[in-house]
Amino acid sequence: MNPACIKINRGFTMGTCTLKSENQAITICPNRFLENGQLFADAAREVFGRGSRIAAVPEVSVFSGGANEFGKVDFMVLKLDDSGTPTDQFFALEIQSVYVSGKSSVPVLRKFLTLGAIPRAAVSAPDYRSSHKRLIPQLESKMPIFRAWGIKYLVAVDHSFLASLPDFPKQNSLENSEITWLAYPFPERRGTVGFEMGMPRVVYSTYNSVHNALTLRPWPAKNAILQICREKLEKEDSPRNIVRNMLVE
Repeated sequence: MNPACIKINRGFTMGTCTLKSENQAITICPNRFLENGQLFADAAREVFGRGSRIAAVPEVSVFSGGANEFGKVDFMVLKLDDSGTPTDQFFALEIQSVYVSGKSSVPVLRKFLTLGAIPRAAVSAPDYRSSHKRLIPQLESKMPIFRAWGIKYLVAVDHSFLASLPDFPKQNSLENSEITWLAYPFPERRGTVGFEMGMPRVVYSTYNSVHNALTLRPWPAKNAILQICREKLEKEDSPRNIVRNMLVE
C-alpha cells in the first residue's frame, strides 16, 4: 500500500499484517486485502459484471444517518456511469481478518528491531473462535437492512477463516445469495520473498444458514459442565479463580 502502517498496539506500530502457516499467510489485518485494489475488482466483477466502472467509499455507517461509530460498513462499492457519476446501484463489502490470541507481540517486535532476529517460539496464534463471535453481531445488526433493500452483501476473508466456520448450506448463484464470501489464498511468491493475493473462492449463502451455523451449537450435558468446574477447582490456582471456599453469612 506504501503508506505507514496504522496497526497500533499499546502505542507501538506493529507493521504486521499476516502470520505464516506453512506456505500460506493468514491475515490478521484487514488492510492486507487491499493489495493492488484486486478486492474491489473481484467484488464488482461478481455483482456488476466485467467492464463496470466503480468507486469504493470507506467506513459508511448504516445507522443514525452515518453519525455513529457502530454499524459502519468497511466499503460501499458504487457503480458509476460512463461519465464517472454514481448511479443508484451499489453493494456492501466487508473485510474480516482473523483475530489473534497469545502473548503480546510487542516485546518480540522490539527485539527484532534491536537484534534483527525473532525468537522461534510463537507468541501469537489465530483465534478463530473469537473471530466468529465478533462476526455474529456484525451480521445481526447489518444484514436485516441490506435484505430489506435487496442490496448484495459481500465479505472478504482468507481461505483459513472460511474453512474455520461451521458448515452451512451453500447457494448456487449470486441471485440466491444474501452473504457472498470471497475467500482469498495468500500463497508464497515463487522465486522471491513474501506472499501474494491469489484469486478468491466465491461462496454463496443465506443469512439464516450462516447465522444458525454460528449460533445454534449442540448443548453439552449438564453433568459434563459440572465435571469441568470440579476439575478446574481441583487443578487451577490462578488470580481469576479467587472464590474457592467462601462462607456466605
